[in-house]
Amino acid sequence: MLLLAPHRLDTETGAAVLFDPSAEDPDRRISLFLRPAIPRWSAGRVRAPLDSSLKTTTGFASIARTDSLPARLTEAARRTRRLACLHSVRPL
Repeated sequence: MLLLAPHRLDTETGAAVLFDPSAEDPDRRISLFLRPAIPRWSAGRVRAPLDSSLKTTTGFASIARTDSLPARLTEAARRTRRLACLHSVRPL
């Protein structure tokens, strides 16, 4: 079993960062999204819990699982009426 070190974000496949400068909550203006802690998706890895120590280690004030990303994107799109993707999109 491999423990994913929270400070090694370059090894977090499926991670995403959302930049939302118009978010009302300053902590949610830059958010980190990590893959869900579902055992079948984790392939034998223990996922780090989304707690204050992970926030301290990564420097992100807002961390959530990627299954909440669609709702956050929808919220931002409704508020700003526009979105931009900074990379090519590929299926998971």
